[in-house]
Amino acid sequence: MSLSYPTITRTPFARTSLRAFCAKLLPLVVLFALFVPFGLRRQTISTIGGTNYTGGNGVGAVGAVTFAVQNASGADILLTDIESYWQTAQNGTNTTLWASTSSLSGTYFPIGGPTWTVVGTGTGLAVPANGYYPTITGMTYLIPNGTTVRFVLEGSLGIRYSGATPVPAPSTFTNSGVTLLLGDHQIASANVGYGGSNANAGNTPRWFTGSITFMPAAACVGMPTAGAISGPSFVCSGASTDLQVVGSTVGTGITREWYSSLTPGGPYTTFVGSGTTVNTGPVTSDTYYVCVVTCTPSTLSDQTAEFHLPVTAGVSGTYTIDAGGGGDLLSFSEAAALLGCGVNGPVVFNVAPGSGPYVDRLILPQIIGASSVNTITFNGNGETLEHSPSVTGGRAAILLTGPTL
Repeated sequence: MSLSYPTITRTPFARTSLRAFCAKLLPLVVLFALFVPFGLRRQTISTIGGTNYTGGNGVGAVGAVTFAVQNASGADILLTDIESYWQTAQNGTNTTLWASTSSLSGTYFPIGGPTWTVVGTGTGLAVPANGYYPTITGMTYLIPNGTTVRFVLEGSLGIRYSGATPVPAPSTFTNSGVTLLLGDHQIASANVGYGGSNANAGNTPRWFTGSITFMPAAACVGMPTAGAISGPSFVCSGASTDLQVVGSTVGTGITREWYSSLTPGGPYTTFVGSGTTVNTGPVTSDTYYVCVVTCTPSTLSDQTAEFHLPVTAGVSGTYTIDAGGGGDLLSFSEAAALLGCGVNGPVVFNVAPGSGPYVDRLILPQIIGASSVNTITFNGNGETLEHSPSVTGGRAAILLTGPTL
């Protein structure tokens, strides 16, 4: 018995066709690799590779260092991560990243609202050896195209940075149109980079030593979230201040427009400005603000709750300072700002028992309206005002530059 098998003829057709198909596909793969991932992947700017970025300077108490980021990439970006140089003495430190769109240079003190806003935090940073460590991750802080934002990195167990001797270089690092501004780089004739205690003006120039990671912001879709307005609890008559919208939808296609009214509840017909931060201009009477956040692709909008900005022509009466938020003011710095509007009668500040200690500084210039009748009294109630100066000229925790006792 014999078996017959079908004849199998091999031809190069399939292999040749596959090669042709791959040849046609390859340019598409290359284009995808060049364009799509570029818009999706995270990118990093680092001081590693610069000269004299050693992290050899710093403070051991609660410390801070500043830097700025300029976005000229042509698109909105999201700041996602920050890495910094640390020493083992900071093992276990808690970190905070603050941002400001108005304090772009000069001293960072005091650190707090409305000038500075918390955009990221980290807890219990592990520092087994001196070196660079991811410090705050997973952020989605929006830096719109064409804007500059300044940041303060704060460490609860100290901070490390570089400078002033030997001088680090360069003071700018750029990647894809985004520039990290450091040290003696100047905006409005003042240095960007300061470092030292978080409770005084700090030292300058000082150079942040580490890296930032960012990515393009995705386009908005559907109904945006307006967020809430952050601002001061008052403004002096005739003065101006900055207001900021926080917690709103981020992404390309988002617009933020501000309106005001002299009547609570509106109508809000006076256009104030555009952006995440807006300056009120001179304010002479109580004013009410809203921010309208619009997703341009969907044409849908959301409006914040109303923000009331009281105007103070001069103060009198009794106020409570309570860092926990249970009083009228959060800090001694806020009390000093309130007195900056002048007084029209006796003023008493009571510090809430058990609310301290306060890491702050009280600086009182000449106060309009103060006299032997219109006195100003601070009742500390046993609480402590702590101040850790890093420069000789900033030693005083309580500095009277104008008042007489």
